[in-house]
Amino acid sequence: MMKQITRHLAEAGKPVETLTAPDGMRLVVLPYGGRILGLYAPGSDANFLWTHPGLASADSARALYAGTGWPNSGGVRSWLAPEIDFFLPAYPETTPYVVPPAVDPGSYAVTRASQSVRMENRGVLRSFRSGQEQAFLLAKEVTFTGNPLPALLAEYPTAMYAGYRLFTTLECTGTPASKTPIGLWHLLQLPHGGDMIIATREATTPMAYFDPLPNEAVTVTERAVRYRMDAKGVYKLGVKAAACTGRVGYRYDIGGASTLVVCDFTVDPHGRYIDPPWQDLCDLGYAVQACNVSDAVLGNFSELEYHVPAIGGETGRTRCEDDSRVWAYQGPDAFIDQAMALLLGLDAEFRGSPNNSV
Repeated sequence: MMKQITRHLAEAGKPVETLTAPDGMRLVVLPYGGRILGLYAPGSDANFLWTHPGLASADSARALYAGTGWPNSGGVRSWLAPEIDFFLPAYPETTPYVVPPAVDPGSYAVTRASQSVRMENRGVLRSFRSGQEQAFLLAKEVTFTGNPLPALLAEYPTAMYAGYRLFTTLECTGTPASKTPIGLWHLLQLPHGGDMIIATREATTPMAYFDPLPNEAVTVTERAVRYRMDAKGVYKLGVKAAACTGRVGYRYDIGGASTLVVCDFTVDPHGRYIDPPWQDLCDLGYAVQACNVSDAVLGNFSELEYHVPAIGGETGRTRCEDDSRVWAYQGPDAFIDQAMALLLGLDAEFRGSPNNSV
């Protein structure tokens, strides 16, 4: 599958960079849009990330990128917040939704090393609400990262691991600086139908960003928010920084195999997180979001999203950095249960596979 998608992208004029670790782990990076498109365990051709089904053939890949709308390749991308300033030109109307080309696909310059890829995107964003512009430089470096659970993996001969480290910087450039702040926003697209588990410091009520969430989709305990992401349509929730630990996991089954993807990042409970629910612009402070997407055009996927405190405007800061890691596992349910407990600190009630497999 990886070789096929790589070939189809090349034939569509969107070549990739492929990294291979000494142990056989592989990363596929797509400079178009600055994405991490593939993460593979040694000896496996199963991608831990979701990619658009249009990449399954060269013709459909060409059609995906030749369309007039936003071409959602899949994988892991980096956008800039707040959404209401840069993606909703008619706000408070929520249509149309326009992805700014300066952000995605951007114009990424690529520097390749033996075990890493660095991508830099320079652009200018205009706030639809204030009319002001902000020049920026977004730089991303991706490489492999080690397994934090080597002893557990050794107990299960059929289990697999792959992981990457993503180091990102965002800078306000040019003069004069806009009064509109901007925030770094990472989004990981994963196969639809699994459970998003947001580790928390205390019991917290998540905020529904769009329509009310489907009944029984969300479970809250003292240590986590669990969101079953198997609905038709588009739904999104957010959890405030003060409640987050900086660990979010997503568990799904695919082809009969239990899979866990964990994202580890830094949360500043005192940071300025500027992406509010569309219905209440004063409700700030959300560091983690989860978006359920089942759409005929965009595809069917579950999105793990997190934010970095804003820079620019009245923040007094012109640069930020984010150093995150993603650890991905596949194996027997008992192995995944233990990995979840160790990495997310979960109670027993959160263990076990999702009801719906993909």
